[in-house]
Amino acid sequence: MKNLLLFFLFIGVISTSCNNDIQLNADYKEIMVVYGLLDKMDSVHYIRIQRAFQNTNASALSISQKVDSLYFDTLNVKVTDLTTSQVYLLKKEVSTIKDSGYFQNKVNVLYRFSAALNASHLYRLDIIDANTGSGVSGITPIVGTPTNVTSPPGDTFDLLTGKKIRAYCLSGINARAYDVFYRFKFNEFDSISGALISQRFLDYYVLRSGLTTTLQGGSAVDQTIESDDIFNFIGNSLHRVPGVYRIATNFDAYYAGAADDLNVYQDISKPSIGIVQKKPEFTNVSNGYGLYSSRNIFCKKHPVSPSTQQALLKHLATKDLGWK
Repeated sequence: MKNLLLFFLFIGVISTSCNNDIQLNADYKEIMVVYGLLDKMDSVHYIRIQRAFQNTNASALSISQKVDSLYFDTLNVKVTDLTTSQVYLLKKEVSTIKDSGYFQNKVNVLYRFSAALNASHLYRLDIIDANTGSGVSGITPIVGTPTNVTSPPGDTFDLLTGKKIRAYCLSGINARAYDVFYRFKFNEFDSISGALISQRFLDYYVLRSGLTTTLQGGSAVDQTIESDDIFNFIGNSLHRVPGVYRIATNFDAYYAGAADDLNVYQDISKPSIGIVQKKPEFTNVSNGYGLYSSRNIFCKKHPVSPSTQQALLKHLATKDLGWK
């Protein structure tokens, strides 16, 4: 009797275990992926809106090359100034060329509007799919312009050997973190004809993701660097090109402020160095995925001084790079 019971139990297990198909994907649901950073320093603003896709019958690589898999047919997109109730209707834009990469770049759909943004106002984004009626929305404050910018003081940039350079500003309203960098611009010319070959630049970061103490503005962003560190950075980034000479033109100072949500998104997106590799998902748009936030990229332009030109010719790290 015991053997008979074991036999029927074995048959029952076998009969219920034969189907080992596993459904990895849920039923299809159309999901919008939205990315947009509003900057009051810009007069024209862009929002990227795409589809999330997954297909068990085709590879992600093949789907990423199909325009219809990436973009929606008909979207109604608007941004509303919640303080003034001013509504901006976004226009579809396909003229901006996208860099090549994993996704197709023959068509690049963006949505744009023109406006002078106010850092004391909130701006709501609303997107409606005209075919399905489904929508996505998000709200962002606007990062204000930094004040009391010292980058260093004066119109020209005097990069002299053995000097300290101070980068300083007071944060704009709604800014949670700052990147501060100097953009060293230079031109390359043909040594024989004198013809311009290229216009190039190098970015030297003074500060990355430096946190502010308040979102109300007025938080000090203060960093001091050694001028020799910049010379060494230039020397390590370039090599001498035969038949080419270079002329330095600018050391422009950039203060890039990030809103709170943008700072959180950037922090989560950093590579994981711990044992647990899975990262939490971040989105601040409702009924979709993505990031709708603000930044403020303030630039103070500094032509290089004659003394800087001479220092590039004489400094051990840069003297053999063809400066003129």
